[in-house]
Amino acid sequence: HNLNLIPSLLLSLSLLLSLTHTHTLTNTDYPCSGMLGMVSGQISDAQVTASSHAERGWVPENARLLTGRSGWTQQQTRQPFRNEWLQVDLGQDKLVSGLVIQGGHHRDKNVFMKRFKVGYSSNGSDWTMVNEDNDAKPKIFIGNQNHDTPELRTLGLLLTRFLRIYPERATPEGLGLRLELLGCEIQGEIVQTSHTHTVLA
Repeated sequence: HNLNLIPSLLLSLSLLLSLTHTHTLTNTDYPCSGMLGMVSGQISDAQVTASSHAERGWVPENARLLTGRSGWTQQQTRQPFRNEWLQVDLGQDKLVSGLVIQGGHHRDKNVFMKRFKVGYSSNGSDWTMVNEDNDAKPKIFIGNQNHDTPELRTLGLLLTRFLRIYPERATPEGLGLRLELLGCEIQGEIVQTSHTHTVLA
């Protein structure tokens, strides 16, 4: 039944993105807000990895928005979480403009992420954090309000192949994360914009 939500979800996402973004990196039709493959399966299970995972019901490949059975959670239970991440490999560089995040459900647990950071990389080794505007500090994003409602978080426009979510805080019972990446293929000439980033070794 969740699949029926996708058209209305896409429409609301497009409207939100058009209201919150004032620039684009390419000469493609604006906004760059298509779903990049977590829901459709274009992103394979092998392209979704994590620092760790809890029991079998919470593996990384379950972190698909709407269609995931439960979501992903890491082994670490003590908050704030340290050095835990969920990684999506897009297969090639693309423009990523936002995330849709959703909590998780497994057996009697309704859990969701409350605070997180975002990192990105073109080679999977050298990572850059998304920072606060005009600040060198990594941006702390607000997570979900409940385990079921998808919520949009905009990222500006990132030219990247790999994206990581670094959860910091979640519900007392633990973390549950499902997501979709929003963006588009690179077409035409890319115009460089200036950003301040924190580079991770």
